[in-house]
Amino acid sequence: MYFGGVAFTSLIATMATMPFTIMTFNQFTLMSIFANMLAVPLTAFFVMPSALLTLLSMLFGLEDYTLPLLGSSIEILQHIAQYASTVPGSQILVPSPSPLSFYFIVFGGLWFCLWSQSWRYFCVVPVLLGAVLLVLTPQPHILIDGQGKLVAIRGDDGHIYVTSKRRGKFQREMWLRSLGESTVNLMPCQGSLCEMTVQGKIIQVMTNVEIHQHAHDLLINLSDHPCSSGKNCISREDLIRDGAHAVYINEDGTTSIRTDSTVNRF
Repeated sequence: MYFGGVAFTSLIATMATMPFTIMTFNQFTLMSIFANMLAVPLTAFFVMPSALLTLLSMLFGLEDYTLPLLGSSIEILQHIAQYASTVPGSQILVPSPSPLSFYFIVFGGLWFCLWSQSWRYFCVVPVLLGAVLLVLTPQPHILIDGQGKLVAIRGDDGHIYVTSKRRGKFQREMWLRSLGESTVNLMPCQGSLCEMTVQGKIIQVMTNVEIHQHAHDLLINLSDHPCSSGKNCISREDLIRDGAHAVYINEDGTTSIRTDSTVNRF
């Protein structure tokens, strides 16, 4: 009964906090349920009593006899946490959901908790709707930071490619988390010109205006010179004016751009 109660309580807590965990950290884990089945009894029967015993023994100068017990119990607790965080499948990465998906799921959870009548079970409707929106939320194919230091592209193979692994490390980690990815690859480049094909579109990233430009569908010009190819070019001036860019390549071949300040379409 005790271990069943611990498992059931952990399950409820995990399910209740899961939308907020995904929204904030882009990941969740189910291993906490099994880890708590070991950690909660250990804390209740060993860690807390030994901590109290150590505190009382300090009054008489006998803490040398009780501190090893407290230290050993905490060390076991740390081993449990470490194993639960490193076992395969312990961290499930999830791309950033849309706010609407988050609102539907939270509303459904509150609907179930706040009502006691039979209509409480209608909570499944907004929860399922939020789950569907979570799966259908489009993810950007190209990300460009506002200072033009880093560009990330999701290739047709599903992997993330960046222009540099040395610059913009913090920004890169934030992008990977928002995309639900854990690994990154270096973009294929020739000198200062990088080129990839995404959804049938030729994407070029240029850091030096003197580099010869081949045919492209979208040019990301990170040099100090203005674009000369019209609207299918994102320049450093655009980044300074509008901030970071997220580019979406739609199924109909059009490209949508979302920036820090506006949403454009061409």
